[in-house]
Parts: sequence; C-alpha cells; structure tokens
Amino acid sequence: MVLGVAVLGLVGVAVVLLATGVREGVWVALALAGIALLGAVGAAAFSAQDRRRRREQLAVAFGGSLEAARASIDQDALRALRDTEGELVATRAVRRQLPMLSLQQAVDLVRSL
Repeated sequence: MVLGVAVLGLVGVAVVLLATGVREGVWVALALAGIALLGAVGAAAFSAQDRRRRREQLAVAFGGSLEAARASIDQDALRALRDTEGELVATRAVRRQLPMLSLQQAVDLVRSL
C-alpha cells in the first residue's frame, strides 16, 4: 500500500516535471518509480509464497487444524507466560514452538487462552 503511494507520487513528480518543461529529472523519477514497483511486486510474491509454505506445513503437521496445533503446546505454561511477561512474549514463544503458524494465528491462539 505504502509502496503503491510512493510509486504514484514518483509518477506524479515525473508528470509535473514534464508539464513544467523540465526534462532532466523526469527519467530519474520514472526510474525510481519502476524500481519501487519491482520491489513491491517482489515483496508481494515472497509474502504469498511464505503464506502458502506455512499453510502446507500446518496441513502436514496437524492436518490443517489450528485446534490440533493448540493441543500440541503446553497451554498452562503459555497462559502463565502471557500473564507474567505479556502477550508479545507469549506470541513469540508460540511462533518458536509452531513456526508454521502465521503471526495472526499465533496472536489469536495466545488471546484465546
């Protein structure tokens, strides 16, 4: 989202430069917009691949069931950790024990205890 706004901003700069008769900076602005766009596409592809990998690992390890994943951890110890150290520390502990869970799934698991 932010990268998309940056790309639009750089394209807007290029349009303004063209409209005012400045030719030198246009190519720089367009090149930066292209680089930012390539970065956004790469990040989106990597993120999609990571989500797919995590889903596959969850399916292999627990049949895709979050309840089975929840049952595999020591819920009492996790609850105590959450109550003493905080939600962030407990979520990190869940992610260390169950790396196939997404961050949102780990947070939901900790909050459901």
